[in-house]
Amino acid sequence: MSEQQYDIEDERWQRWHQKIVEAKLPEAYATEGVPSRAKWIKLRVFAPGTIAEWLLCEYEPDSQRAFAWCDLGLGLGEWGWVWMPEVAALDIERADGVRLHAQFDDNFEPCAFGDLGRA
Repeated sequence: MSEQQYDIEDERWQRWHQKIVEAKLPEAYATEGVPSRAKWIKLRVFAPGTIAEWLLCEYEPDSQRAFAWCDLGLGLGEWGWVWMPEVAALDIERADGVRLHAQFDDNFEPCAFGDLGRA
């Protein structure tokens, strides 16, 4: 991926950043002492046509990183920091040539991680 895809001025990234900020996720490390099952997930991002997902519970606007449960579709998800411009720039080409991008799950209702039935 070219650096242009990660440019903070990119219109797609600007929409993503706004949505993340509007969700009012806690700041970095604010949930550090909270057990995983009790962490509050406010946003879900997924890659259409796959089972890859990112469940966001903290956000650091200056570095554009989110602390999230990340599962790239292998069923081996883990907690970690993810750079959100990279996720926003995700570009998947299906066998039939259709291009898909990661997107927010607009039907997702915020809840505790433990209520989602993940690991």
